[in-house]
Amino acid sequence: MTFSSRRAAGMTLVEVTVVLALALPVILVVTNATRAVAGSFRATETSSRESAIAQKAIAALDSILRGGRCATLQVIANAKDVTELRAVKVGDWCSMIQADPRTRLRLDTTTGQTGPKLVIPVVSNELAFVPDPKDPTDTKDNDKDGLFDEGTLQWTHNGFTSVIATNLEVCTFQLAGRAIQVTLQFATPGNGGKWRRTTFKHTVRLNNP
Repeated sequence: MTFSSRRAAGMTLVEVTVVLALALPVILVVTNATRAVAGSFRATETSSRESAIAQKAIAALDSILRGGRCATLQVIANAKDVTELRAVKVGDWCSMIQADPRTRLRLDTTTGQTGPKLVIPVVSNELAFVPDPKDPTDTKDNDKDGLFDEGTLQWTHNGFTSVIATNLEVCTFQLAGRAIQVTLQFATPGNGGKWRRTTFKHTVRLNNP
């Protein structure tokens, strides 16, 4: 085999090095673009998941509270309620007052059905933030899952309890005029195994006195 035939059979080390040097920037650009697209997809997926959770909670709260009767609003009494004579002892149910956030309330909601004369058919509802027993309320991550003082928002009516939202770190109800302001902070899995926190506020005006 002549020198020219051996030369045509392959590339020299210098040529390989030149090719790699020219191709490397292209490879880097493609890799970075792929990562950017993947990151954008994950961010969109996370955002959609957060939106779905919020919309589910809002729909449930609207259906429960909008037909509620203001006069029936009650919360679990604390020491302040007892001192101000709204309750006999801590743990009793007492009237809900303005601008005083609570984590548990109950109220009657009109059903819209026809009842006896001068009687408005209602159903009793209870909304409660129920802490996770593995993570006591002390601002610490006791169960080492990345969430702090987490719990669930539960709805009880007609003897049945269902869960409206999970992975909540904040859940409060506050009376403002004839409306209930709900504040929820929930967490969803994010990139790198970290939790992504979302806080939203929703106000529902009670339609009945």
